[in-house]
Amino acid sequence: MERIHSAQVKLHTSNTNEDKYLLLCKFFEEAGELVSEFLKKLGKATRKVSVEGALEEEVADVIITILPFAMHFGVSAEKFASILEAKLQKFERRIQDQEYLQQQSV
Repeated sequence: MERIHSAQVKLHTSNTNEDKYLLLCKFFEEAGELVSEFLKKLGKATRKVSVEGALEEEVADVIITILPFAMHFGVSAEKFASILEAKLQKFERRIQDQEYLQQQSV
């Protein structure tokens, strides 16, 4: 996380509103690329050829671009990592609960 923040600082040294908008635009650009890859995986995209690992790379790009945006508003990399870990644990518990319920209904 700190490597992302360090790169962000080097790329955007000022703290203007324009920088914040540019970071948000970059996030939406990457999110669009993620959606495009997802549609390719579903066979619903105009260009249906998908490169192996492209979906995973686009997910990483989305995370990498939204983190600097959040940091612009005072969210530290450590806080983000802590929240992400808590969310992942919650997500894993939900999956386990669903698996348990599915096993019980069989």
